[in-house]
Amino acid sequence: MQKTHCSQFELSTQQRTELEEIIRKRSSTQGLVLRARIILAAAEGQSLRGSAKYLNCHRETVTLWRKHWAERSDDLSVLQRLKDEPRPGHPPKFTEKEVCKIMALACEKPEGHGHMLSH
Repeated sequence: MQKTHCSQFELSTQQRTELEEIIRKRSSTQGLVLRARIILAAAEGQSLRGSAKYLNCHRETVTLWRKHWAERSDDLSVLQRLKDEPRPGHPPKFTEKEVCKIMALACEKPEGHGHMLSH
């Protein structure tokens, strides 16, 4: 990726396709979709303020994600370049595997537990 000037990015055809696919996928998170839209807007030459207004987000958000994109290597995938940094704070109490087990248990039908109340 190269900057053509401070607010515009050049995207490869593959990068543009992957960004557009992220936007179309129903399983993409809202945050990821916003980041993809920010980069596509930059590639179209939209200003920081124009992008923020069009995408209904803060200018600082646009600045942050343009900066992340520009600083991350072209060798990374589009998803890796759009990935959020780990947040500081207390480490999680449960591992991802434990969370999956809890979610699976929560989604199971109760077997022989509880009663239906009739009125």
